[in-house]
Amino acid sequence: SLSDLFCVERHKSHFLDMVKNRLDITFCNEQEISSLIDAKDFNDVVSFCKNNKRLIIITRGEKGSVVINNNDIVECESKKNLDIKDLTGAGDLFAAGFLHGYINNLPLQESLELGTDMSSKIIQKISLIRIFLGALSVSFCHWLISDFGYFLSGGINILTGEPFPSIMV
Repeated sequence: SLSDLFCVERHKSHFLDMVKNRLDITFCNEQEISSLIDAKDFNDVVSFCKNNKRLIIITRGEKGSVVINNNDIVECESKKNLDIKDLTGAGDLFAAGFLHGYINNLPLQESLELGTDMSSKIIQKISLIRIFLGALSVSFCHWLISDFGYFLSGGINILTGEPFPSIMV
C-alpha cells in the first residue's frame, strides 16, 4: 500500500521504485498514485499502470475502484446511499476484502466487490481509534484546564474564576 499522500510526496523516488520494480500488488488511492507519477489526469494513471505490468488496485472514493493488470482494466462502482461516519480503516478493509477474493482465485471483479463491501461497512461506524483519541483528548483537555491550569493561571480556576484549593506537594 502506498500508505498515505504525505508519505508518497515525502519519499516519492523510493515509492516509485517499489511500485515499478519490487511490488507485485500495489494498493493505493487515486490521490496517492496521481502524486507518485505526477499525473495530470486519471488517463495518465491508467497508462502508467498498463505499462507497469503489475497488479495495481486503486480506490477512487465515490467513483468506486479499479484494478489494472497489464492491459486489463476492471472497475467497480462504490456503494450508494451510505451513512458515512468515519473513513478510518476503509482502505485496510478494502485491501483485506480484495485479497480474500484474489487468493481464493475469484475473478478480479468479484475481488473488487468484496473489497467494496468490506470498506462500505466500516465507514458507516465510528472507529474505536476515533473513540479512543476522542476520549484521550477530552481527558487531556480536562487535565490541562483543571490540574495544569492551576499552574498556568497562578492558582485561579480558569473555568470558574475562583481560587483553587491549596495543593500540597
